[in-house]
Amino acid sequence: MSKNLSYYFLCIPPLFYLNIFGYDNIGSILSLVGLTIAIIFYFPFNLSLNQKKITLLFFIFIFIFYLFSNNILLNPQLNAFSGTYWWIYLFISILIFSPPPKRLLEKLSHCTIITSIFILLLDCYYRFFINTIEKNDIGRYAYKFGLIDMDSNFSGIYASLIFFYCLFLRKVCYKYTLIYMIVLYMLVLSSLSLAAISITTILFIYFRLSKKIKIYLLPIGIFCMILSSSFIIHMIEMDGSGSTKINFIKRGFEMLISRDIFTTLFGTGLFSVKLNGYDPHIVILQLLLQLGLIGFILYYLIQFILIINYKHILIYVVLPFFLIGLSVASISSPIFTTIIILLYYQSFYIQNDDSKFHVPYRELINN
Repeated sequence: MSKNLSYYFLCIPPLFYLNIFGYDNIGSILSLVGLTIAIIFYFPFNLSLNQKKITLLFFIFIFIFYLFSNNILLNPQLNAFSGTYWWIYLFISILIFSPPPKRLLEKLSHCTIITSIFILLLDCYYRFFINTIEKNDIGRYAYKFGLIDMDSNFSGIYASLIFFYCLFLRKVCYKYTLIYMIVLYMLVLSSLSLAAISITTILFIYFRLSKKIKIYLLPIGIFCMILSSSFIIHMIEMDGSGSTKINFIKRGFEMLISRDIFTTLFGTGLFSVKLNGYDPHIVILQLLLQLGLIGFILYYLIQFILIINYKHILIYVVLPFFLIGLSVASISSPIFTTIIILLYYQSFYIQNDDSKFHVPYRELINN
């Protein structure tokens, strides 16, 4: 029983990605307490290793070490562990905790979804009915300042990742998730994040198509995007947030090509770069400018390994996070980490027991 509880203490606290009680992210405090309790409950540890697990843990460790060294050497005024917390959390979770029993994992998934919906509804209610920002002059932006990282773009990422986890569950085994998906999609819409809304919608349609249709539609989609690229760019420039991001990209590119080899490779340290007075919150720019080319490669290498080693299952979180991250996201994210942990556990059962799933595993990865 205590081992079963340890998984709840591990996976639920990071979901409280809220700025309340004077803390930037109360979930980080709760998760530290929860992880400690989970480790105590789970002891003795399961440290069994295989080649896939060793490879994944090795590159997560290398990225953590790189971040730690980068902070010390290039930005010593920062805490040495800045940006590493959720990667350390992921490393410990995969290293110590073996996949929970199948029925427990289903209950844990259910609890994760319900908790997330509650938190997202709380944030939505705050943004639309409580926050006191004057709404006459800034339109929809007045409703974007909430409890989740003080910006509803992060609410959009949160809702989108949980939505795609529900889609994954619905596709492989759990049929009860349809109502959750409807609620979560409404919460994505309520975030007013154009990136989260458009990417969630497009990827949902993409994941629902058969492999044959995807093959036919891909060149057509690329052709249509090329034809409409100038119109799309114009529409983005007309939006205040969109024009800011285009300026970020232009200014970031100028900064990159003007750097020496050392700075190009290693960056200048976390939180050390401002573009037009703002943090470059596009993930790729954050990585290239602050952590350099090496940090960029290590960050995406981990995600590539997750997708390849676990039979493309983690594309349900890696691809949405990557695409939404072209607008705004954090290098170290509690929701991203939590969904990776859950999908890592799910992948264990899919790879070892096809017979219990409504959709055969081969069909899942081929579609």
